[in-house]
Amino acid sequence: MKKFLLSVFALGVCASASAIFLVPQPTLVSETINADNVAISWQESAIDPAADLHPASYYDVILFKKHKATENETLVLAQSDFSEIISKHSIKDANADGSMWHAIESMPGWYVKFPMYANGALGVDAFFYYNGSDNNDPLGGTYIASPDYDLSKVKDPAIEVAVDIARSNNSDGAGIAVYTWSDDFHTEGMEDYKPIMNQVWESNEIDNEKWTPASHVLVPDQYAARTRVVFYGYGYGAVLYDNVKVTIDLVPGDEIVYAFKADKVEGTNYTIDTSKDTDNDFVYSYQIKGIWEDYDEYRERHYIRSLSEYSTMKVIGKDSGVENVAAEIASDVTISAAGGAVTVTGADAMSIYNVSGQLIYSGSTLHPVSLPTGLYIVKAADQAKKIIL
Repeated sequence: MKKFLLSVFALGVCASASAIFLVPQPTLVSETINADNVAISWQESAIDPAADLHPASYYDVILFKKHKATENETLVLAQSDFSEIISKHSIKDANADGSMWHAIESMPGWYVKFPMYANGALGVDAFFYYNGSDNNDPLGGTYIASPDYDLSKVKDPAIEVAVDIARSNNSDGAGIAVYTWSDDFHTEGMEDYKPIMNQVWESNEIDNEKWTPASHVLVPDQYAARTRVVFYGYGYGAVLYDNVKVTIDLVPGDEIVYAFKADKVEGTNYTIDTSKDTDNDFVYSYQIKGIWEDYDEYRERHYIRSLSEYSTMKVIGKDSGVENVAAEIASDVTISAAGGAVTVTGADAMSIYNVSGQLIYSGSTLHPVSLPTGLYIVKAADQAKKIIL
């Protein structure tokens, strides 16, 4: 464990993470909120001819839910048996296919760096674990990593990870850690992810002929608003994972934000379906990631060469932190909520819909409209906004 921590902390100090991503970061252009969907568009920054950057071949749009627990429950954050991976290779001869990155369709928002494959299993090339293999990456040289989970409003943010692990070489070991985002671990202004001390599990007591079940609880007890789960390997071959399940126990009143869906988009427009939103479970935010896919003539297949960084996390209906919001949104219309009532200024009339799209108020904005606790869509002039009372 000590070796791992020294390695990743050194990686965090050395450089910014941006150099490992060779696709420009997408920037939101517009967001239009309707009664049962949200239409978004984005753009890619212009590429300097002197920079080693490449335009995206397509984009991944990752959607996040905010979920409020009303009873004791175990929420599944991610789960996969990797049955979609069809390979002629087994544990002892796991193989790379030329990809630098792999997006896990069954675990939305999760990506693998230096992936390795066996039939029905996904792994990492453990050789690239070593410090120095990619000093521009704060998560290390090789890993399987989740998107951000916001656990800041969960009373007990303990994450349980259950997984089957194997290795192709007797020198290989496996690790699981939780990382959180902070800018005060090291020098002022150095912003990146770091592992939580003492919340790291490592083992080389795994087999290279059969699967070893493992189950561990890791607690992000610092900076939990941006928590990531990371699987990694160290050694000289492949460390493989199967039957992954990541869960968290919630009690009434806990609120969590987690990725629940990822869609591949060929263009720069996407419509988010919010028709199934409820007061306690609704689409809360989204991120966009550019994907550069290249063609390998030797293997005669396409593969992911590089990614962009995630776009800035965009909370639906909130403009903070978003660049170039569409000019068609009226700047003189303000929709706000406080004290159980909706207030609109800059427009003479407003319409209010519940999450099912039913019109529950249409009329003057002269006085605030009092409503029961819940989630609503408020429209006034050419602006629409999702409101939580």
